[in-house]
Amino acid sequence: MLGNIAVTIGFLAGLFSITMYYFTYKGYENTLVKARIGYHVTAIMSILASILLAHAVLTHQYQYNYVFNYSGNDLSTGLLLSSFWGGQEGSFMLWVFFTAIIGIILLDYTSKRGDLEPRVMMIFTLNLTFLLFLVNPLLKSPFNFIWMDPSFVELKHIDSQYLSLPFIRSFLFEDTAAGKSFVKIGGELKAQLAASGISIQQFIIDGKGLNPLLQNFWMQIHPPVLFVGFAMSAVPFSFAMAALIKNDYKDWVKQAFPWMLTGTMVLGLAIMLGGYWAYGILGLGGYWGWDPVENSSLIPWLIGVASIHTLVIQRKTQSKGGAGRFVKTNLILAMLTYIFVLYSTFLTRSGILGDSSVHSFAEPGMLVYLLLVIFMLTFLLLGATGFVFRWKTLNTDFEAEESILSRELALFTGAVALIASAIIVLAGTSAPIFGQAVEIRFYDELNYPLQLL
Repeated sequence: MLGNIAVTIGFLAGLFSITMYYFTYKGYENTLVKARIGYHVTAIMSILASILLAHAVLTHQYQYNYVFNYSGNDLSTGLLLSSFWGGQEGSFMLWVFFTAIIGIILLDYTSKRGDLEPRVMMIFTLNLTFLLFLVNPLLKSPFNFIWMDPSFVELKHIDSQYLSLPFIRSFLFEDTAAGKSFVKIGGELKAQLAASGISIQQFIIDGKGLNPLLQNFWMQIHPPVLFVGFAMSAVPFSFAMAALIKNDYKDWVKQAFPWMLTGTMVLGLAIMLGGYWAYGILGLGGYWGWDPVENSSLIPWLIGVASIHTLVIQRKTQSKGGAGRFVKTNLILAMLTYIFVLYSTFLTRSGILGDSSVHSFAEPGMLVYLLLVIFMLTFLLLGATGFVFRWKTLNTDFEAEESILSRELALFTGAVALIASAIIVLAGTSAPIFGQAVEIRFYDELNYPLQLL
């Protein structure tokens, strides 16, 4: 219950912070401090909720549906902790946790740079608030109790001393085909157990455990690194939107570049760790098997690396005066890096890839499915609206003449090759949405020429 309260307070504080940052940008007085307080409350509640979930997992609180489904008594401490992010709800909470921490660092960074803070933090806080909404008690909260949505629990997970209670017989069911017996856990059983002085935590003594494929050392490292990369990808997006809001396209490059470079490096490390894990556990015959879930994190990484190339060009050409080259390109790539992170989340957590990937998540339910689409489209529309609103300014000639042998042209060629590779991987990965998966050779044959380039 405390976890759900923390998530709800964090969500409401996030909405308050966004509103106060907007008022600050519009010139209202005495709103910046309130915006900062709102964000810090959101961050603290996000971190608190994450700590509460970790504590629930480590102390075997099987009254929580999520803890029961993804942890068990026989797991080592490391694997038990990795149960935190073993399912959809926990992985969203891990994303919330890292986003909140990065936001605290970002707030401090932007607060020292003129009027940057309201514009950047308004967008970044919107991202965190969306994530908190996905784990609220009405959707995919990891803090929902097991009896809230009646479920059938095998007898092996139940303390046998309570099975002799007279009222238990009304809740016993058998699957003769499978040779298993179950207890129906719901509100009625919970009430009768409480009347007898027994809690659900006493009644259920073991969980289902972690998927055997996930019981691996790399499960403790790969997902956290991946979600740090995902969380950091929202920062360049926020800087790009801040540039569009102010209609100033010079300073944002210097400010966003370290975040893009670090975030892409972390995401690249996560992809390599995932490849090594897949090689050892999934038997793909190599470190990379073009599995759609692998590809879904590769696409934003390719776009991010391409963005680094063109950001370098813009920074270098600013020495000649003005905003530099590839202004529109850099804004688009910074935005697409995060939008494709959201698209990656949609693919892996919507259940669409269930038949074409060896390690996608199960279907989350129609409401969460729609919210993932809304989440992705919201940020896509934010970027598109900013471009439409500033199109006249962005259409200004920011280019400068360069020699065909220039360093800038070589960097641009590299960026084009990376973007082309991302488009190929995107097309193949998205194919299951339209009911047809592509073969591995599709990726190999189309990417070979690009790798040579």
